[in-house]
Amino acid sequence: MLKVTARLAVYVACLILLAPRAFGKTAEDYTVYSTGIAGQAGLLRVLTATKTPDGTLTNRGSMGYFRCPGLCGRNTFFSTSEGHERIDGTFSATFSPDFVKKPFDPADGFEFSFSYIGAYHVVDDISADTHRPSAAVGDIEGGVKYVLPRPWLPEFLHLGVSTFGKLYSALGDVGMQADSISPSVRLLTTVDLLKYAPVQFHLNLGYGMDNSMKIFDPKSPIPDRSRRFAQGVTGEDSVIFGAALAAPLPRVVPYLEIYGLIDADGSGIDSSGAAVPIRNFRENPWTITPGVRGYFTKRAAAEVAVDLGYLSDRFPSSSANASKALLEDIVPPIRLNVAVSYSFTPKIPKLIRRAPVGRILGKVVDAASKEAVGFAVLSFPGRDMANIASNRDSGEFEIEKLKPGPYTLVVSHPGYENVSLDAEVKANQNTEVQVELKKVFTIATVTGRLTDPTGHPVQGVVHFLKAKEKVPSTFSTDPATGVYSASLPEGEFKVHAQAPGFLPSTDQAAALKAGESFEFNFVLQPKPEPKLAKVTENKIEILQTIHFETGRNIIKPISFPVLDDVSQILVDRKEFKVRVEGHTDNVGGFQINMKLSQARAESVMRYLIGKGVAADRLVAVGLGPQFPIADNTTERGRAQNRRVEFIILSGNVKLPVQLPKPAAAPSWVTTAKEPFALVYDAKEGKAVARAKKGRRFRFVARDGDWISIRLPSGKTGWVREADITLE
Repeated sequence: MLKVTARLAVYVACLILLAPRAFGKTAEDYTVYSTGIAGQAGLLRVLTATKTPDGTLTNRGSMGYFRCPGLCGRNTFFSTSEGHERIDGTFSATFSPDFVKKPFDPADGFEFSFSYIGAYHVVDDISADTHRPSAAVGDIEGGVKYVLPRPWLPEFLHLGVSTFGKLYSALGDVGMQADSISPSVRLLTTVDLLKYAPVQFHLNLGYGMDNSMKIFDPKSPIPDRSRRFAQGVTGEDSVIFGAALAAPLPRVVPYLEIYGLIDADGSGIDSSGAAVPIRNFRENPWTITPGVRGYFTKRAAAEVAVDLGYLSDRFPSSSANASKALLEDIVPPIRLNVAVSYSFTPKIPKLIRRAPVGRILGKVVDAASKEAVGFAVLSFPGRDMANIASNRDSGEFEIEKLKPGPYTLVVSHPGYENVSLDAEVKANQNTEVQVELKKVFTIATVTGRLTDPTGHPVQGVVHFLKAKEKVPSTFSTDPATGVYSASLPEGEFKVHAQAPGFLPSTDQAAALKAGESFEFNFVLQPKPEPKLAKVTENKIEILQTIHFETGRNIIKPISFPVLDDVSQILVDRKEFKVRVEGHTDNVGGFQINMKLSQARAESVMRYLIGKGVAADRLVAVGLGPQFPIADNTTERGRAQNRRVEFIILSGNVKLPVQLPKPAAAPSWVTTAKEPFALVYDAKEGKAVARAKKGRRFRFVARDGDWISIRLPSGKTGWVREADITLE
């Protein structure tokens, strides 16, 4: 038996190595048809998160063989007096149904598998020179895999879930042992980098329940380890871990697997049936498997792989080592695996598919350059079909699972004219089309020049405001030539130009059309020099007083011209930052005048902002009656003190404003200039007391010709300024 198996392995290896020389297709053409030992798409034991193509039935026949005559490798295998030889075979069938009507349907991700397993095991008692053959024939295993549809995931990532149920044949009887069914589930991940390099990584993580011990009579003693191993019985639930790295090449897929069953409860069963704890992680069964799969055609493959059990410490030794004598899931030191598989599409489409289908293959290109156009949108008027887009790089597209018949495709892309074309789809055939898109011009070219009345170029800006839009498109002119140019979408516009030191132009109407050129020239008139304001060393002096309504902060229209001249200076001299100061006379209460002067300064600042002066260049300060420039005892002097001044600052106006220091208010009042002064309860009110000459009272406030003082009783009174002396 060993010679036959070895020869078969040599033949398969030769076929694998010679296959790539005979054919020359790429790796992507073959990997989709690969299945594992249990039938589902994968390598040997590690499953992939992909599935075989829709409508494909894959058959796989595999065989495993190992032989350990007593002393095997670095450990004894069961005992030095026993030799073991085992050959097993598995036939599996995998089917991916094709019963959905539209692409990317969630029901399109199922794959079903079925396996039939048989084994023949011989135990040689070396000391007694006897043979104890044992056969396990008729175990079956069924599974279902589901993978997520590709549009839901990145191009390189695949996710899926796999379930299995294994049913063991009855021991010493015909038929299955119904209560021995052992279910398992795995989560599957595949990272596919074939677009960049021949690399695929697969990861499996799951859980399996093992009821295989049910094939033995529960009333009889537990069979010895040799018998359980020969029947493939463990009786231990396990966490399933599998990882694999594959390098798909044209017609050859070398791979490396690591596969392990981690005991779920951390203990095993010794020969008496007692639970004994597992001492370390490597006492779980682990194998590392290098292998290679080769393809004769896209659907026919052969495979050779070798299980190496040296990654695990689970070699049973002598019964003296109790921790190893307990182990159920025994790992042979070395095991040879060979397999062949073939895939085909059954000729019974009416029983599987709802209707025969075809597909449309095509490419979208630029009509002039013939270069690919990516992300072109394909729609299907009159049909309940989702829009698709052409490939970003190649411009290609593929529409699958179409019922036979005529189809109309509308292809659109920004910057191109829409294209409508008809295609006839035939059953089980490809309909190839090429879509050529013509560019459309949606841009108009605009040029022009800004000059002064003498024809000299002017550096300024031109504004194009499109109808129903609020923000204009702005273009600057060349300082040396005054020329500007722009590209704008077609539509209705209003155009005007402006420049520092010049009056803005009037609006012009412009109806721009795509693909055409337009010219708009402007002659800008210089602004007249301000007549009512001028710049001095540290201020903008105004030649007329700014008038407000009496007692209010409302600017009278008569003062608008002077403020317009101030705003013109500030618009032209953008380096200026200005403090707007409000001043009053001394008529009325001090606090009232302070508030009024602040309100009037803010009104002036708001007017200047409305004329185009940036708000961050201005600050308003109300100084009230603190800085008179004339005598407040005369009407002429008070009129001069009611004023607004514009002080030019350096630096940021948002910093604390440095103001002139006002004259200190008096602290005391000494009465009186005469032998006494009358004290009144209010201005022009009733006299309530007399203050003798030389007495001192605390100063409170000034209001015109009246002074408020604090009396010894804490109350306040009023005296005439003419009757007292201020300190």
